[in-house]
Amino acid sequence: TVRHMLLEVTGETFAFIRFDIDRFKMINNFYGIKEGDKVLCNIADELKRVSTVFDHFIYGRIENDVFAVCMPFEEESIELLVKALQINMRKLNQDYNMKVSCGVYVINDYNMDVSEMYDRAFLAAKNCKDRYVQNISYYDEGMIENMRQEQFIINEVNRAIDEEQFAVYLQPKINLLTDRSYGAEALVRWM
Repeated sequence: TVRHMLLEVTGETFAFIRFDIDRFKMINNFYGIKEGDKVLCNIADELKRVSTVFDHFIYGRIENDVFAVCMPFEEESIELLVKALQINMRKLNQDYNMKVSCGVYVINDYNMDVSEMYDRAFLAAKNCKDRYVQNISYYDEGMIENMRQEQFIINEVNRAIDEEQFAVYLQPKINLLTDRSYGAEALVRWM
């Protein structure tokens, strides 16, 4: 397990990596669940192949199209892993046009629960979701602060609605050719 590996291996920095496939549900919807399962098995096979290169490498499927890896930390190795996964999926079927979103947490506290390591890698992965040029994102402490801020705002919105703290303003839209109003854009301000 990850916990045993981290306790047994000293003098090495490890990374906990969480990745999934953007728009994986589309594969199941367009090509069928059997084809989706083939993609997942292909990823597992590739991870098994890559694991033979490292002395310490643990991988597994978390759920659906979500996988996790714990391996020695080297940016180049992580980039090569993601490239290998992408190339392997392309070989399976070039029509899929799949992209891996990968979140990396460089482990600095080996006593941390593995589930918390996963959560941090998940936060990092969210950072590159649906961005075509970015496959890999690294966790930083600001991500938790952003999440707390988002949650604070979400919590406050319901109270603000109840207390009528929102005001609607209409900004007119003007046709530049006729110089006449043809509608309005609704803007909401939180007072």
